[in-house]
Amino acid sequence: DHTLYIAIAEAYELLHKFYYALTVMDCVLKNRNNYELTVYSMLRLAGIYERMRYDEQAFKLYSEAVRERRSHPECTPVGMYYAYRFLTKHYIKKDEVEHASNLAHECLSYEETRRLGRNVLTSIVTRQVFVEQDENEPPS
Repeated sequence: DHTLYIAIAEAYELLHKFYYALTVMDCVLKNRNNYELTVYSMLRLAGIYERMRYDEQAFKLYSEAVRERRSHPECTPVGMYYAYRFLTKHYIKKDEVEHASNLAHECLSYEETRRLGRNVLTSIVTRQVFVEQDENEPPS
């Protein structure tokens, strides 16, 4: 049963045995027969990678979870806001404003990430205003 494996992985995570948690969650992901458990497993696995500072692996899994979520809009897996939070920050670091803006709008849908979404959107608008002002100033 998938829920048993997820519980075991969460116990390993609490014990800071991240390698074991990764191994167990990977087993859950390989047997994809339940959409919500699959996305939840992706989110948990990405969270473990994030804690271990393996940002590229976390990025891939969070991105895949968001794609899965968009293909099944009727379901909302628990903890989806983690993906939006991580991806928004990731795109801000990479200075990919359009992606960050889209994900910041998604952050507004969740209480846990609403403040982050507002702050990111405000900073993007402020940045655009400064860029437009610099472009409109005549050269000295």
